[in-house]
Amino acid sequence: MNDNYVREIMGQVIQLEGKPGMSTLEIMTADLLLACQENTVWMDWYHRRDLILPGDIALLEAEGRNVPGRRKELQEKLFLRECMGYAQRQDKRVFLLAENARDVNRARTFLKARFPKLRLAGAAVLGEDGKDADGVVNEINGEEPDFVLSLLGMPLAMDFLGKEQERINAGFWCGLGREYLWERHRGLRALLKGRLDKNRLARSISRYDEGEHVYHSKEGN
Repeated sequence: MNDNYVREIMGQVIQLEGKPGMSTLEIMTADLLLACQENTVWMDWYHRRDLILPGDIALLEAEGRNVPGRRKELQEKLFLRECMGYAQRQDKRVFLLAENARDVNRARTFLKARFPKLRLAGAAVLGEDGKDADGVVNEINGEEPDFVLSLLGMPLAMDFLGKEQERINAGFWCGLGREYLWERHRGLRALLKGRLDKNRLARSISRYDEGEHVYHSKEGN
């Protein structure tokens, strides 16, 4: 998992954007990481992404890392601000992809309010069953976007990219997941549960990092 500061991460994104084919980035949350421990197929899929970024503070806390700068970046969703700010300045074409029309409309409103000059090239709804994958790929390719901003949850994102990644004509896939754009209102019970799960989450991070090491070792052989 890449835990550099956002400016360094954006340097990597710009480099990957210029490579042949579509590079992929996914946001990892604490809930997703715990789910990956129960599903090795998910874990392997995440290991195959070009970049994986932490999406919430719980991941830092579980590892005992309380770096004020990174904590602030995660709280303020600075990666999205920097990435879409870059897209706006460079007149990049951004395509929205979600499971349903409500998520597309919410994302469009969110982005337009914060990045009024952002070039939103199009949007598509995949549907929870993913059956319209072929039509969605055609919609994306018709716009030839620089960024596909995905709000697909798991396992829909995994299934769609696993089958269609080679066919998508875009520079960069940015997988935010379904909850990254919206604030989650956690009650007292959820907060206490999060604290109780911290040790479990720390063990998951350790296993994830170990699995990533094994994966890259296999690639190098």
